Amino acid sequence: MKFFAAILLCFCAPAGQLAWAQAPEVAFPVASVRVDGLRQLREEQVVAASGLPVGAKATKKEFDAAMQRLLATGYLDRVGYRYEPVASGYALTWEVREVSVFYPVSFPDLQGKEAEAKAALTKTDPLFGEKIPATDEVLRRYARTLNDTFGLKADNDILRGKVVSNDTGELRIEFRATKPLPTVYKVDFRGNKLLPGEELRVLAAASAVGLVWDEAAFRKVLELRITPVYEARGRLRVRYPKIEATPSPGLNAVDVMVEVEEGEEYKLRKVSVEGLGKSNEEMLRAGEFQEDLPANMTLVAEGAKKIEAAVRRNGYLDARVNEVREVDDAAKAVDVELIVEPGARYSFETLEIRGLDIISEPAIRKMWKMERGDPFNPEYPDQFLERIRTEGILDNLGNTRSRYQFDESTRGVTVTLTFEGEKPKPEKRRPL
Repeated sequence: MKFFAAILLCFCAPAGQLAWAQAPEVAFPVASVRVDGLRQLREEQVVAASGLPVGAKATKKEFDAAMQRLLATGYLDRVGYRYEPVASGYALTWEVREVSVFYPVSFPDLQGKEAEAKAALTKTDPLFGEKIPATDEVLRRYARTLNDTFGLKADNDILRGKVVSNDTGELRIEFRATKPLPTVYKVDFRGNKLLPGEELRVLAAASAVGLVWDEAAFRKVLELRITPVYEARGRLRVRYPKIEATPSPGLNAVDVMVEVEEGEEYKLRKVSVEGLGKSNEEMLRAGEFQEDLPANMTLVAEGAKKIEAAVRRNGYLDARVNEVREVDDAAKAVDVELIVEPGARYSFETLEIRGLDIISEPAIRKMWKMERGDPFNPEYPDQFLERIRTEGILDNLGNTRSRYQFDESTRGVTVTLTFEGEKPKPEKRRPL
């Protein structure tokens, strides 16, 4: 293979003026590619956008065409390149300067379809990421891709991108429809027998009415608002096999009809607790579960919260309880395993009291029963203040409050109790 010794240098100014040395007309493989000057973009993105990957054969013509492709992306202010012969072809270096500002991008009118929108843009443009520039080339190209992807053609429906600011003044790029997408106006149900339609309509309307219509997002509303109501009655297999949205007359909105399959009733067969060793049975009693009755999963969730609170009272401030269900469809029963993740244990370290005089403070401190080194109970400070108020221990007691802080390195907790005197009531003036 015969190589020439010349090194080509080409740099593109904003005005498009080019200057380069004479280059060969014989194509050789691109052996390696490097990109200098990147801040937001990644090297592999630029290489993909250039259309000139490692292994491609190139002459000056191909290099120039790749440079023009990069300039046309709207991501780069300047693009230049240089290459030199190596044993297996050309070593290519792109020298670029990115557009100065990139903004976060969002799709407010595509609720539930954000992932699909990002996938479409990524497929058509390797430079697309969580932040993009606001150049005309980028905004027009991405709007065209999104409108094609979602079949938006009418002037009022097509998406356009623009820079907007939020309440805190932060700028971002939003792709929004010229005419807002339809929202949910009314929700109704059919096929329901256990629960009346009016109850279901009220529950769904509280979260769904006014939202941009999107079936996937609407199904999430059903799972959050309707499914728990059925699960509180043992209907663990409730389904919504068909959801129909029809235009609301005279409105840019839809009326939604939900078909409900309520399923059969399941019993709560067994609840178990794992993660606390010998304390598991004690925690199980704290949950107050009702086995061998219709599975009220709301009560199960409340029981899990009681266990979580009991674990925290033993000093495990970061305790979490995760619910795992095992549904036996043949027996129409469910077993629930509650897995406790206690985390680190914290102990009481110091008590600070603010707002009391030198006579009252020692008396209040003496009443405090939590000793240094005891497992810290986060409920105790407020219980202590409530006792002082209920028993009338301090005269003219106004607002009281507690707070605690912990040291991650020592797991020690400092409690601060603040006492305020009762504020004098304004005097009523007699009319003159």
